Amino acid sequence: MIGVEAGGRGTGPGEHAARLGSEQGYYGARPGVLHGTYTYVLQDLHGQISATHSISAGLDYPAIGPEHAWLADERRAEYFAISDAAALDAPGCYAAAKESSRRWSLPMRLQG
Repeated sequence: MIGVEAGGRGTGPGEHAARLGSEQGYYGARPGVLHGTYTYVLQDLHGQISATHSISAGLDYPAIGPEHAWLADERRAEYFAISDAAALDAPGCYAAAKESSRRWSLPMRLQG
């Protein structure tokens, strides 16, 4: 499985919500407790909860659910951080690809 996290506007503390993005250079999360759940939490060197950022409402949470923590620990899922800019560009890329495929579908049907 593949998971996508909120890469925000940068890799430093308070710039993103990529709890499992440390391999991509994001300031990563450490095991901790938030709202009664032991999971991966974005926190500073003193264990205080870090600020987060995401252009998407609801993705700017400093922790991940226990299911995602387990999937990551067991290596049953890979997680990647996507920046705010890339997330905003995605619909345009999809639309361009879909338009391109439409242009080819009619000639292919006519040949077929």
